[in-house]
Amino acid sequence: YETPDDFAADMELMFNNCRTFNEDDSPVGIAGTPIPGANLQKFYHKRWRQLKYNFSKRLKRMRHHL
Repeated sequence: YETPDDFAADMELMFNNCRTFNEDDSPVGIAGTPIPGANLQKFYHKRWRQLKYNFSKRLKRMRHHL
């Protein structure tokens, strides 16, 4: 991926495809469904916010040193 946002867009497409091409009650369908409780999409969004924040901080520091 060229940017973090490219990665995030691909992840969103994957979750969409989980819901579109699988039964709602299948393990893959459930993984892509934003339901209360623990699921793959919820975990991804929480972790992605943390990673993107850390990436932005590091990028700012690097630019400051240039």
